[in-house]
Amino acid sequence: MAVPPHRAGVRGGAPGAGAPAQDFVELTEDLSGSPLWNPDLAPTPLSRRTWSTYHIAALWIGMSVVITTYTLASGLMQQGMTWWQAMLTILLGCGTVQVCTAAMLDHAIGPNIIAGLNRGLTEFLDRHADRGWTSVEDIRGLRRDRVVTHSQIGRPDSKEYFGGHDAEGYAAHAGSAQD
Repeated sequence: MAVPPHRAGVRGGAPGAGAPAQDFVELTEDLSGSPLWNPDLAPTPLSRRTWSTYHIAALWIGMSVVITTYTLASGLMQQGMTWWQAMLTILLGCGTVQVCTAAMLDHAIGPNIIAGLNRGLTEFLDRHADRGWTSVEDIRGLRRDRVVTHSQIGRPDSKEYFGGHDAEGYAAHAGSAQD
């Protein structure tokens, strides 16, 4: 059975690839002569990989319990969520990122997602070729005229409002006088 080009130089199988399924793959081709290779970015050989599911779960939890997460949670609670709704939102977000990252790294799923996105983009451009759209560059910035600059966003004039220009040192709202 021929090895697909994206699997050349890789030891380990993916389900349906004619080899037994393995959790990890290892690069077998020597890339140290490449100008893009350096020891800091080189894949760790299987013999030196010591992490288990426990370690990855601990890293995931550790990355969830940081100042940015506290800030996000407090912002969600300020907007009206309860503490458990904010926590559930953050856990679902972290879990979604983790699952999507794992899916994109899987040789059986990730390339298929990218191929589907490319296929969809190609079909979209083909359907709209009469508008002169033949590449992403033709579409980029078409609705730029609808972007509202920060200085044009209206702010409430109430003194109880603490998210606007007075409390944060922004310039005065257009049409209002500073006290």
